[in-house]
Amino acid sequence: MPPKGGLAELSKLQARGIRAAGDMVRDRAGRNVELIFRETGESPRAFSDTIQKVLMDDRVSGIITCASDDEVDAARSVLARTPVPFLVTSPCTNTFRTGGEPPEIRMCTALGDQAYACARFLSHELKARRIGIIIDADDPVAVKIASLFSSELTGMPGRIVDIAFLQEGKDLAASIRHLMDAGPDAVYLPFAGGHSRALVEMVRSGDPDRPVLVGTLQAEETMLGEAVKVLDGVYVRTEFIGETVKSSQGMEFIEYYRRHAGRKVYLGSGIATGAEGLFLMIDMISEARQSKLVGDAPRAAASRRGSLLGFTGVTPSGAVYQHLVFGKIEKKFLGRPAVTFVAAVPLKRSDPVADAGTQ
Repeated sequence: MPPKGGLAELSKLQARGIRAAGDMVRDRAGRNVELIFRETGESPRAFSDTIQKVLMDDRVSGIITCASDDEVDAARSVLARTPVPFLVTSPCTNTFRTGGEPPEIRMCTALGDQAYACARFLSHELKARRIGIIIDADDPVAVKIASLFSSELTGMPGRIVDIAFLQEGKDLAASIRHLMDAGPDAVYLPFAGGHSRALVEMVRSGDPDRPVLVGTLQAEETMLGEAVKVLDGVYVRTEFIGETVKSSQGMEFIEYYRRHAGRKVYLGSGIATGAEGLFLMIDMISEARQSKLVGDAPRAAASRRGSLLGFTGVTPSGAVYQHLVFGKIEKKFLGRPAVTFVAAVPLKRSDPVADAGTQ
C-alpha cells in the first residue's frame, strides 16, 4: 500500500474491500485466508524492498498491489527470483509495458476501451452532437485518453467543438466560459483528479442541466462520501454499479459488506476492486498449487469472469470487457449520492447496433 501520493487514497479503499472479502471467505466458506498488509514506501526502490520482505519474511503465496508503473518495474528482478502470482490493481496508464518478465496481471480498464466507450456513450446514448472537453494538461493519462477519444469520434455522429485546458498559469474560468459559449450538447472530463468536483461546478454554474460525463471515478467512495449537490445528475463511467451485479459471489459480497459496514456506507468501485482482486488472487493461487506451476496462475486469470466488476478475463495488458458501464450520480432522499445504472456500452467496434439498455 502506498502511504502517500496519487494512489494512496485508492489503495486504502481497495484494502477495505480486500479485508471485507477475506472476512467473507473465512466466515461463509470456512477458508483460512491470511492477509498481510504492508506500506510500500515512497520510491520504486522502497517498493522493491517491501516486495522482497513479504516474499522472504512473510512467505506470501501471492501479492496484490495498487502500485505505479515504475514501482512494478523495479520489483521484477525480485519477483523473478521468487515468483508468485502478482496482481496490480492500479488504473491503466499510457506508460506501463506489456510482455515484461515475470508478467504481472493487470486488473484495469485499457485507455483505448475507455475512450471508445465514452465516445459511443456521448454520441449514441446522450445523442450529443457537439462535445466540449476539459483536459488536465499536466496529466499524461488524461491527455492520452482525450487524444484517443477524438480519434474514436471519427465516424460517429458527435464532434468536438472546443477544448479547455487545466494548466498552471492559465485562466481556467475564461477557458471554460469560452468552451460553454461554443454551445456543446455535453461536456466530457477524461479524468477524475482532485479538480473534478470544482470543474463540474464551474461547467454547471451557468447551465445546471448541461450533461457532464466524468470518464472515470477514481476513489469514488471518497468523492461521493459527502452529499455534494453539484454532482447530482453527472454521468460517470465506472467499473462497478451494485445493481448490475448478477453473480452469486458478487451478490453475496454486496450483502455481506452492507450487513457488516452498514447500509449508509457507500460501496463503490474502489472497494469492489479490492474485493474482486482477492477473489481473483485466491483462484490464481489455487490454480498454481494444483499444477505446481506459478506460470499457470495467469491462465486462471485470463478465463475468470468478474464477480463484481463484470470483466470476462484479466491479462498482463488489463481486464477484458465486453461492455463498459455508465451511470448517473443521484442523491437519494435523506441519503448520500450514489451511482445508478444508465447504460452498458458494447466494445465490439464492428457492431453497428448499440447493444445497450438505457433507463
